Amino acid sequence: MMALTSAGTGMRFMSGNLHSIGFFPEHIYTVVSAMAVATTFGGTTALTIMSTVFNNTSGISRNSPFQYDYSAINNLSDEVKAQVIDGAKVGFSIQLRRVCRFFIG
Repeated sequence: MMALTSAGTGMRFMSGNLHSIGFFPEHIYTVVSAMAVATTFGGTTALTIMSTVFNNTSGISRNSPFQYDYSAINNLSDEVKAQVIDGAKVGFSIQLRRVCRFFIG
């Protein structure tokens, strides 16, 4: 039972590492180190790309009144509010498409 518990816990928390070690059993330390670096910097890179693409495509610029205060959106007319919300939706969908390119290839 302890072996099953240990294997299940390892697969849950380190599935990528264990999968990589299965492919390269002679290079365990290299694989674990590379996965640790990729996990840390991969998340940082993805967030940087996503925030940059969202800021460039959503139409929310530095000079907009709702850059830091989202309650200012409620003071806008319905047409402008719809335009701002649509721009944010488009920016969100484009940022996901840009980041998914790294997952695929």
